[in-house]
Amino acid sequence: MRGVILGSGIISGDDGKRYQFHLQDIQNLEGRSEQSLEKCEVDFEIDESGEKASAKAIFITKSSANVVDSITNSLNDNSISSIKLKAYIGIIFSALAFIPFLGWFFAIAGVVVYIFALIGISRESGCKSIIFNFIISAVLSFISTIIISFSTVSAVVGALSNADSGIFAGIGFAGIIGFIIAISALYFSYKYYSLLSEATNERLFFYAFIISVIATLTIFIPLLGILLTIISYIVQIVAWVKFKEIRKIN
Repeated sequence: MRGVILGSGIISGDDGKRYQFHLQDIQNLEGRSEQSLEKCEVDFEIDESGEKASAKAIFITKSSANVVDSITNSLNDNSISSIKLKAYIGIIFSALAFIPFLGWFFAIAGVVVYIFALIGISRESGCKSIIFNFIISAVLSFISTIIISFSTVSAVVGALSNADSGIFAGIGFAGIIGFIIAISALYFSYKYYSLLSEATNERLFFYAFIISVIATLTIFIPLLGILLTIISYIVQIVAWVKFKEIRKIN
């Protein structure tokens, strides 16, 4: 019998009837999640031994031809392999953010894909705070970087042009605000990495956070801050590679 998977464990057969199925009955599942099977064409046998006829010995003969649906299903796939893939793509795209002209595209795309990876972990762990803390820490870090950078440049320009002391007071105040925002970003980042480590049972995520904090504190020391930042990214990538489970947390 041939049919089409409607989703939620239901196949619509060519005979007009609907048959229930289980993922383990699909012979060529190849790691696909149930969400990604919607609209796939299948060939199957009918098992009438139970109260209701069901499908068994199922073979996927054609995947969904809708590109948009395929992308949507991939983004909503919460399997560990899919979450890891989205995290890899997010990290790689973020690293390409320094490319002239195209960097902004990779930066935005990287963050979006990475957020979908975290959404998957949040759903499977039952902890919505993971994605919340990540977004807040990222936004606050971005704002504090802009304010502190602006204050630093303004102070240098003001010193070279013998600016009025009132201007320096304003610049100093802005710098203090930027520093306070940076501390707030650090707090939310700590919460994010702590929850991520707990949900994945992988402490390397938290170690990556500690190294990144040290890198930030030593950024003005030539090479050391940059080296520690690179090490932090490497440790985080290794953590994504190593984690094998998603635990339920409060």
